[in-house]
Parts: sequence; C-alpha cells; structure tokens
Amino acid sequence: MRRKLTQLSVLTNTTPSKHNVQATSGAMAGIVATLATNPIDVARTRLQVEGASAAGSASTLRGALRTLWKEEGPKSLLKGVQPRIMATVPSSIMIVTVYEFVKEWSVRK
Repeated sequence: MRRKLTQLSVLTNTTPSKHNVQATSGAMAGIVATLATNPIDVARTRLQVEGASAAGSASTLRGALRTLWKEEGPKSLLKGVQPRIMATVPSSIMIVTVYEFVKEWSVRK
C-alpha cells in the first residue's frame, strides 16, 4: 500500500504524510476484513433468525452457506455489506492510526 501511495504521490508532485498512509491502510484493511467475513455473518444471521429446525439441512454454518448460494445466488452472501463497510472503515482507520501513534510514542520513552 505504501508503495502505491508513493507512486501516486510522484505523479501528483506531493508527498504522502505518514498519517495519510496509515489512514488509507486502515481503510483498506477494514474493507478487506468486511468482505472476507460478511458471508459468514449473513449465514450466521440466517441461522439465528430461521432457527436450526426451520433451516433443515442448513442447520450448520456450512449448510447455511450452501443453501444461500444455491437458492439466492452468490450475491446473497454480500447482503448488507455496504452498511458494514461504512461502519467498519472509520473504526479501522482509528485503530491503525492510534496503534501507530502509541507504538511511536512508546519507542520514544
């Protein structure tokens, strides 16, 4: 990520600050984590709402994922991903930037 931001800064004649790099890295980490975990959250929520007995063969997480894929298609595994990204990205930015600040601060002491 840092290399891409540096290349972009060369094209725009600017120097990326370390805070911009950290914030961008945090945002990207939040997006990747959300995209990776959203299908599991969708299946888990479906199991909680419908219950194991109503789900039949989909009483396990794997079964729920399989049922969602077969009955509703692959897009069903990304239901609600936009609101989750909007909630996750700001907190990921704060986590990464605060972590980096504390790390630098503790090294100085």
